[in-house]
Amino acid sequence: MYFLGSQEYPITVASSDSTGQGIFVANAKDTSIINFTNFYNLSNPNKDGWDLTGAITFYKSDVEINSCLFSSNLSGDDYLNIVNSN
Repeated sequence: MYFLGSQEYPITVASSDSTGQGIFVANAKDTSIINFTNFYNLSNPNKDGWDLTGAITFYKSDVEINSCLFSSNLSGDDYLNIVNSN
């Protein structure tokens, strides 16, 4: 997963009606890169009894995060979980 914003042109990932669930990356072969990205009003993914604790979760998937904002976590324990990953 790549979000390649810049200081001049940041990326915004948001739920305008507060119903947006988050992002789950599992067993990715390549390192995800997230630069200059702002996350707002997301909640943890929850569907059919499958419930993650973080709005954004990387599981066994390396990630590089630079100059990002995680704001207004609507539900779940955490906004960002990085599990068994670098």
